[in-house]
Amino acid sequence: MDTSLHTILVKALQISSLPEQEQQEMIASVGGIIYQAVLLRALEEMTEEQTTAFEKITEESTDPKTLFTFLRGNLPQFDQMIEEETMKFVAEGQSLMNK
Repeated sequence: MDTSLHTILVKALQISSLPEQEQQEMIASVGGIIYQAVLLRALEEMTEEQTTAFEKITEESTDPKTLFTFLRGNLPQFDQMIEEETMKFVAEGQSLMNK
């Protein structure tokens, strides 16, 4: 996993006090959901040319590092998007737990 993504998720999920193995397990269990939300949001914010280039990259590689490099290079606010989508996920989870 991208190290900055890992750092963002650990901070946003407030799991820095957990052992590394438990952090990895937590991130693995929720990371896919957050990853999908971030990708959808990124696609909404891309220009038509960026979307076309992204589609070409995804046809050639599904390596997350390659995808994240492209997204960071084309969307300066990409890391902020990750943080915001993670916080939305956490807030939704807390809302469900409080019902």
